[in-house]
Amino acid sequence: MKIPTMAMLTFLLLIASEAVAATDAWHRYMSTAVEASQRRNYTKAETLLSLAVKEADKSKNKVWTVITLNQLGLLYQDQDEYEKAALFFKRALALSEQALGPSHPQVAECLIHCAAISRTKGQKDQAAAFNRRAGLCLDRCAAIERSKGHKEEASKLELRAEELRRHQALLEKRAS
Repeated sequence: MKIPTMAMLTFLLLIASEAVAATDAWHRYMSTAVEASQRRNYTKAETLLSLAVKEADKSKNKVWTVITLNQLGLLYQDQDEYEKAALFFKRALALSEQALGPSHPQVAECLIHCAAISRTKGQKDQAAAFNRRAGLCLDRCAAIERSKGHKEEASKLELRAEELRRHQALLEKRAS
């Protein structure tokens, strides 16, 4: 077994410290952005979320990027900027499907955001399609969790899928 040289150890420590710094920066930007958004300081929140996206991209953590893009979508949705919100939600959805596959709770969350913004924009058929996809995604996630023996998590996902279906049925009933 070869013992790492001091240069190699220094290099590994540098990489680890950069990863920790990126983690700290992303969390700091996100938490401060959420606080700013809650105080309706949208300009500050947007700036911080843009910085969080850069940190997430730099760290190559796709989940962080997805979460941040969703947060940007919510920020624009709060400001009634629905077209901008839809763009961020759809970017988050595309990235989450690419990075996480079709059977991940984060993908379902993105689909739910896309459904909500589509409904707000009056695109009821598109909203229903996103909701159906989200329900199917949650069903797949539940099946995966159940196969791993995680019954409690599977039950939560199944319940969320059923709530989504009931909500969609109620919306369709109101529309008719």
